[in-house]
Amino acid sequence: MSLNISLALASKINLLLNTDSNANMGKFVSFIPSTQKLEFDFNELNFFNTDEAITDVDANIIELNRSNFAGIVNLIPQDGIVFNPLDKGYLWDVFETIVKSNSITAVVELSAEEKQKLFEAQSFCTENFATYKSYKNALDQCQLDYNEAKCSVDNATGEEENELTAEWNEYKEKMLQERIAFAEIEVEITGKRTAILEALNTIANIQTKKGISALKTDLKTKLDLFSKAVPITAGSEYLYTDFSPLGSFNEHSPAWNEIELYETEIENLCKNANPTLVALYAAEMAVENIKSITFEYAVIAVVREWFSEPFLISSNWNFALPDTEIVSDGKVPASGQIPAYITKIVCVRKLTFTPKQIATKPEIIKASIFNAIRSKNDNQKNIVSVKDNRNKSNSLSAFAAFPIFGANKNKGVKSKIISTRVVTDHRTKTNELSKWRTKNIAKFIRLKPISKQPKAENNIKIEQPFNGIKFIAFECKRLAQSPNPDLELLWE
Repeated sequence: MSLNISLALASKINLLLNTDSNANMGKFVSFIPSTQKLEFDFNELNFFNTDEAITDVDANIIELNRSNFAGIVNLIPQDGIVFNPLDKGYLWDVFETIVKSNSITAVVELSAEEKQKLFEAQSFCTENFATYKSYKNALDQCQLDYNEAKCSVDNATGEEENELTAEWNEYKEKMLQERIAFAEIEVEITGKRTAILEALNTIANIQTKKGISALKTDLKTKLDLFSKAVPITAGSEYLYTDFSPLGSFNEHSPAWNEIELYETEIENLCKNANPTLVALYAAEMAVENIKSITFEYAVIAVVREWFSEPFLISSNWNFALPDTEIVSDGKVPASGQIPAYITKIVCVRKLTFTPKQIATKPEIIKASIFNAIRSKNDNQKNIVSVKDNRNKSNSLSAFAAFPIFGANKNKGVKSKIISTRVVTDHRTKTNELSKWRTKNIAKFIRLKPISKQPKAENNIKIEQPFNGIKFIAFECKRLAQSPNPDLELLWE
């Protein structure tokens, strides 16, 4: 049976992350089209190399990769399940215009009682928030484990369905529910959840009253502080954008979840997939003779020190020009200059295929985990083969996946970054950069040529994990109505 692996992975991720609770918080998952192959070697995502022996050339490459990463995650998404950036420039372009060009309403002085409440709430959060967060993360993991196990049961068929259903009914559902209940108690009692949330609301209410003017000044400072020049290309700038935890993209980072999907579940995931996802991945090559696939995934937060959603949805600023397009209308789907923004990256690594049969010693082929997988020959049975195009002279870095958006829409130089965001730009700049790329690419591309062997009924080729990461989707958050006239608005 032919199976669309890309569709199955996207359908699984969609079931895990596009939950009702996330939807209620204005979150949605937006999947990257298969034509935009955002695949990275671990070295490309290592922006925090503190090795004293690092050369200036290596430092420039790291900085260039960092600027390209910032360019990708600061594209402004349309509100939808398919990632399709708006032609409005980068998030930093629109945000900087709002911060520096619009007016702030009068600031009200706090009473002595309000100052005392603010001090007490801030002190309480300083002492207890880290503990609360650790228990909250544990609760989130328990809920994720339950959802994943439930999805496996719901998508199973045949004998596997009977086995998983019996296991689920006998003990597994009860066990996972008990874990969630215990984690709920811990986060409420030991983590002091109710008190933490009350303190945060107190801080939000009072700071909205006192801090909007100071916040604007602080944001203007940060926009200048985090602005960096793109290496090699004169006149281009970007704003530092990082991810958290910092070690998430390390090759041996443990903060990833492993999933194994069997043939029946893969089939059901494809069959029951969102119709938009079916259309999105329709052109992907199907794979035959697969018993199961395993992969690891992680949802990694995007960190912008220069950005503030509370500022955007505050009632205390207004447009300098009345007919300027609204930032967000707050509807579903949202529209405006910033209808939504990327908050997290959904990544996949270590994708491995297990064929149905292995009659002979397998031939190992290392290849990009998401390059098109196709049958070697229609008449050659039980073969899983991988096509790798990375050695083609015209191949581009994953950073080149998205075209220029709104380069001429905004004043200033920051919107020029896309024209130089392609890593290949530096290939022709200096001989040193060319030598660096040749040396370092050789470290992680070691392809064993596919020898022409006589056709054999059970000549199985097993794909091993590529030493890298693929961005499969972005978790985005809809921006509430901005600017919002509601004076009682709570800051999140």
